[in-house]
Amino acid sequence: MRAVRFYHRDTGLIADNRFVASDDRILELNTPADHVALDEQPGSTVDHLSQRVAVEQQPDTETGLHPLVDWQPPQPSEHHEWNASTKRLQLSAAEQGRISRQATARMQVGFLERHAQPRAQRELLLAIATKLGVDASRLQAIETEIAQLRPDLSAS
Repeated sequence: MRAVRFYHRDTGLIADNRFVASDDRILELNTPADHVALDEQPGSTVDHLSQRVAVEQQPDTETGLHPLVDWQPPQPSEHHEWNASTKRLQLSAAEQGRISRQATARMQVGFLERHAQPRAQRELLLAIATKLGVDASRLQAIETEIAQLRPDLSAS
């Protein structure tokens, strides 16, 4: 059995998939165009997100393999930064804060529109109806019932 990863012969970028074959002919048939098979060594790991094959360097004289080197992928946006301990790009703290504030604001607006706005509208309509002398008995009945229940909301 042979476990390999593939890397691009010009860039050295390692593909994220792993291929296992029992026969070199099967491996040859499944090697993507412009790629080279990189044997996985027992006990070692290849991280396609933070390493690449240094194709610009001379291969090792004993193994004939180009060395693996640390690699930092390009930032997908100006909001990403490299985390050296995880060896991954992540959203900056400022961007994470902005996303969190946006989500909180969205939830708060939704809450206010669903819960606070109807009460304000009901109170406004009752005031207008009273001023104009319009019958608002149904709205007043709702307001009265809610007013009677409010003390139970704050009870411990």
